[in-house]
Amino acid sequence: FFFLMIRRPPRSTQSRSSAASDVYKRQVLDVREPWEINEVDLPAKNKVNQPVPKVNIPIKTFLGMDKPEIDTQLPQNKRILCLCAAGVRSAKAQAHLLKNGYNALNIELGIYEFIKAV
Repeated sequence: FFFLMIRRPPRSTQSRSSAASDVYKRQVLDVREPWEINEVDLPAKNKVNQPVPKVNIPIKTFLGMDKPEIDTQLPQNKRILCLCAAGVRSAKAQAHLLKNGYNALNIELGIYEFIKAV
């Protein structure tokens, strides 16, 4: 499953079993540009026909958002999976979310590996 591809924050004490059990309590934040999303987008459903909840906010826009703005776009009660093409921009998004009190993880291998996993 895709939780194996995710970089956890250094302070995390989460076990693999708890990561597997809350797989449906996650939200994908795709920080790629619109033209990138037009070329390759996430599937609407994963391999077991579950919906893949996602929000697309380009990284430049996202990094300029403060907590109240982020709260209007992302649920505070879900783990946010940050995604881009290769993991660099999503690492910046993860840091921004952690700074604002969110539970966020970076998908280091990017969109193509994530699609294979879901």
